[in-house]
Amino acid sequence: MDRIFANTMIYFRKKAHLTQSELALKAGIAQSQVSKIEEGTHFPTIPTISKFCRALGISGNEFLLHMGLDLIATALKKIIWLD
Repeated sequence: MDRIFANTMIYFRKKAHLTQSELALKAGIAQSQVSKIEEGTHFPTIPTISKFCRALGISGNEFLLHMGLDLIATALKKIIWLD
C-alpha cells in the first residue's frame, strides 16, 4: 500500500513539474518528509495528504481514484501470475 501511495505521489508531482523541494515548500512540510513518502517508508496523515493535494492542484478524489486504479492493476497482476 505504501508503495502504491508513493507511486501516486511521484506521478502527480512529476505531472505538476515539481521537484520534491518545490512540492514540500508549496505544501508547507519538510522536503525530507516528501522523500520518505516517495520512498514508501512513511505514510502521511490525512491532513498532510490534503496539503499535498492542494499543492498539486488536484482533488483528494482524483488522488484516491488514481491510487485505486494502481491497486486494481497490482491485484490483477498478482492474479494473472498465480494462474
